[in-house]
Amino acid sequence: RDENLKFAAHNSKRDEFIFSQYKNVLKVTCDVLKAQVNAGRFKPSMFEVKLKDIASDEVLCCDLKDKTKFRLSGIIDRMDELSVGDEKGCKKYIKIIDYKSGSSSAQMDIEKLFNGIQLQMFVYMKIALRGLKSKDDKTEYLPGALYYQHVCNPVIKTGEITGSIEDERLKKMRGNGIAIGDVSKGPNENPVLEALDVDLEGSKPSKDAKICLKT
Repeated sequence: RDENLKFAAHNSKRDEFIFSQYKNVLKVTCDVLKAQVNAGRFKPSMFEVKLKDIASDEVLCCDLKDKTKFRLSGIIDRMDELSVGDEKGCKKYIKIIDYKSGSSSAQMDIEKLFNGIQLQMFVYMKIALRGLKSKDDKTEYLPGALYYQHVCNPVIKTGEITGSIEDERLKKMRGNGIAIGDVSKGPNENPVLEALDVDLEGSKPSKDAKICLKT
């Protein structure tokens, strides 16, 4: 496989350039993902999770009106967990991340959700919570956040730079989606929002997603 990649990369100057661009995108994205994880207390727990591996047929299957059986399938790119409490009363908040290569597909549209169009991530969350609960009934599993993560190497204009290039990339590549919390309250009253970014305070934007707390 490595030999095939090397051949593709050096087959022509054009291929070599495209391959170098892919490498840059992957490196920048990995650096941003690492910074996002280090900024909060949610920890990656599973990757490339097939729905059938975390949920039973009872959860995945349903009967349609014409008595046809319908079985859901799919793959969750990444699941993060936040544990709160102790063994006597443990809660785990789940955060689901879906990687997108296109900028338009990396946007969560609430209007589409209410019109029954953009349901994928919410269905994934529902199935994940039910599946995890069925395997561990001592832990309360709760929804934490749903994010689309754009995989890219963003263009940063000179006039937009107010800090380091790395900080500007973090701003450009913050996750887009929904997090559970009340932005009118402080971080101590928002375990999910505080855990997404431990430095979250006031109107300061988060490194992890496009959220901030009101002052």
